[in-house]
Amino acid sequence: MKIRKFGLINILVAILILVTVSFGGTEAVFALTASPQSITSTFGKEAETMHNFTWTTSKDINSGVIEYCAKDEFAGFGQKNIQTEVASSYGTNTDTDARMIHKVELRNLKPGTDYVYRVGSTGSYGPQGFFRTAGNEPYGFSFVNITDTQGATVKDYAVWKNTLDKALSKFPQARFLIHTGDMVDNGQKISQWNMFTGAVVNELMNFPIVPTLGNHDVLNSNNTNTNAKNFTDSFNLPKEINTGAPSGTVYSFDYGNTHIAVMNTECGTMNLKEQADWLRRDMAGSTKLWKIVALHRGPYGATYDESIIRNAWAPVFDELGIDLVLQGHDHNYVRSYMMKSGAEVKNGIGTLYLTSNTGGVKFYPLKWRIWQKIDLQPKTQMYIAVSVNKNKMLIQAYDVKNTLIDVIALDKVDIFLDGLEINSDTRPYINQDDRTMVPLRLIAEKLGADVSWNDSQRSATINNNQYNIQMTIDTKAVTLNGKSINMDTYPIIENSRVMVPLRFIAEYLGASVEWNANQKTINIYFKTN
Repeated sequence: MKIRKFGLINILVAILILVTVSFGGTEAVFALTASPQSITSTFGKEAETMHNFTWTTSKDINSGVIEYCAKDEFAGFGQKNIQTEVASSYGTNTDTDARMIHKVELRNLKPGTDYVYRVGSTGSYGPQGFFRTAGNEPYGFSFVNITDTQGATVKDYAVWKNTLDKALSKFPQARFLIHTGDMVDNGQKISQWNMFTGAVVNELMNFPIVPTLGNHDVLNSNNTNTNAKNFTDSFNLPKEINTGAPSGTVYSFDYGNTHIAVMNTECGTMNLKEQADWLRRDMAGSTKLWKIVALHRGPYGATYDESIIRNAWAPVFDELGIDLVLQGHDHNYVRSYMMKSGAEVKNGIGTLYLTSNTGGVKFYPLKWRIWQKIDLQPKTQMYIAVSVNKNKMLIQAYDVKNTLIDVIALDKVDIFLDGLEINSDTRPYINQDDRTMVPLRLIAEKLGADVSWNDSQRSATINNNQYNIQMTIDTKAVTLNGKSINMDTYPIIENSRVMVPLRFIAEYLGASVEWNANQKTINIYFKTN
């Protein structure tokens, strides 16, 4: 998506912010008007067919509406094909003013479609904006990640704007931004939220944000930001139930072949188990190939050792096969090793934890931790770009000069049986012995065998017309038709699935196996009698 030139109203809003800075240039005074301000674009629960919007007006504007149309059918507002949806509007009191919040959720949109829209009320509409729904993304998609943009002045938030604009100039086709928290420095000050959105008026109108709650965003000593009210007033986000967290601070969505969950690290330790249980339910409901979690306080960071969160959530990420965790909070660029059970593992087995330094003005010194593969502090803003294709995730870290700092590639193995892809809720991977591990029951039953499980002995038995194979978890010894032999690796339990070496099982069940290293694919050819 290319950054578009500001419309007239965008320019007027920017001027209002800039010319009403208090003496000393510390904070901007935000002039509320009848025209929409602080417009944000976010995904609904179903990003293919739902899209959400939020905007702010002066307190006397007690209603709002969105007008929208598919871009390729748009001939101007006021035409018969323009659709409308009435906003849910409510008043709120901040630390300095009373204002109206307007939120709209659009449903039944066309997947993979560009739309034109505007929000407001009769006589006071905002500028024309654009949004795009998610599609099946057959050629992949990309997004950017920025964190910790907090500041106290207009000048500080101009730095956040520069970081986002540099990311979008390098990746103009990026579909959305994941912000991993601390958008502002003092969440109870509405002036800082005004500056955060005011610095990037055009960008947030036309580029969806996936926001994550940070510790600075929830500050509330003046009791005007209870339950992160200024955060939830700024964004219209999916409202999950039974998370134990304030509504709109824990949520998820699908995009292409990727499932993304956002978690709230700012609810206190009692809430961590409830969110973990929610994440289990959430991930169990997804069949997407890639799994990403965004949060603020990282289990594997630098400056802060978040052992409570690490102990509560990292084992759950291991259990669920999360591929990538995007973190904030540490103001360093941090890349972990591939982690599982608290230790380094090979690519394709564990979870990668990344912190994109900072998109704002605050930097912290380096702090070495045993889980770090890289810890950098270049003293300049950074961002991460993630490009997701069918079986490859390319992660690139840049500074705001668009100098490439780091590159990571995560790969998945695709398996085909007689030309048809085999899909599983537990991904195949290459283990420490360079053997491709696959879910036993899925492969064995596809090859016409029966599988039984003995829970007390932690052993599995596989039967077909020729072979009876008995194997035990974490043991290389196998009984084949009553005779003991050894495999060159051992079966394990992963995500409640028994994972076994593919070639050993497939060939004894009458199939041949072929590995394509260039395409990261395995072809199984079943020898039927």
